[in-house]
Amino acid sequence: MDTRLTPMDVQQVKFGVTFRGYSRREVDSLLDQIVMVMEQERAETKLLREQAAGLEVQVLELRKKESALNNTLVAAQGVVEEMRRNAQKEVELRLKEAELQAEQLTQEAWEQLRRMKQDIDEARKEKALFLDRWRSALKTIDRALTLAEAEPTTSESMERSPERIRIAQSP
Repeated sequence: MDTRLTPMDVQQVKFGVTFRGYSRREVDSLLDQIVMVMEQERAETKLLREQAAGLEVQVLELRKKESALNNTLVAAQGVVEEMRRNAQKEVELRLKEAELQAEQLTQEAWEQLRRMKQDIDEARKEKALFLDRWRSALKTIDRALTLAEAEPTTSESMERSPERIRIAQSP
């Protein structure tokens, strides 16, 4: 059973008439005021309930948006973390490539240095061989000059000693 009074219930209330009872006008006037207040309060309650329902809908929408924003934030944090890891891997990869390239360049430089030292050693050997040949040639020329100075230079003596000229010319 509904125990709430409505403005209609108050309007329909009829009091019994007694000889010395309440003044009907005053009671009716009071009842009319009560009805008016109740109607205003019912209208205000209805309006407040509608506003509350609207606010509940807004709260639900805001909660959905908050949840979506939280999901987006979590996803963005995941993307940022993945990007950071990828960047770190890229840095490590480039660093390893640079180290390998530096090592290769160092090895090439050492190899080039080794070849240059070999070239220098070969040039020194060639120089020594060249100088030995020149010394030998100079000695041969010196012997020939010494022999030439010691003998008279006539055509007869040259014909008689062809062996000496050949000996002087040999290395």
